[in-house]
Formats: sequence, structure tokens, C-alpha cells
Amino acid sequence: MPLAPLKPLPPRPPAPPAPPLPSVACVEPSACRPPLPPLPPAPPAAPDVPLMLPAVPLTPSRPVPPTPPLPP
Repeated sequence: MPLAPLKPLPPRPPAPPAPPLPSVACVEPSACRPPLPPLPPAPPAAPDVPLMLPAVPLTPSRPVPPTPPLPP
């Protein structure tokens, strides 16, 4: 079955005009964008607190048997 000839497409509407570009390039960034809000104040530093570590004895909890002497 032969395909029917394609119909010509309707003409496209003209593209909208581009927005006008600024005539002068911004040299100072502050003139182009609003200034940033001020930063919040820094929280106060934590005081130096000594670490309260529990006193752990270095000796083992149960006695270790002495090592037997090596046989000659």
C-alpha cells in the first residue's frame, strides 16, 4: 500500500525577540547583585574541660602464673 504524500508543514511562527543585553558590563560585583546578609556571630568557644578518665590500674585483674623455665 503506497504511502500518501506528506502535507507541507505550516510556516513556523517567528521566534520571540531576545531580551536586551546590558550595555555596560558590571565591573563591581556589588553593583550587580545585592550584598550578602551578614554572617551570624560565632558561638562561644567551649571552655577547656579536663577529661575525667577513670583511674584504671595497669595490673591485670587476675594473677598471671609465672612462665616456666625453658628446658635446657
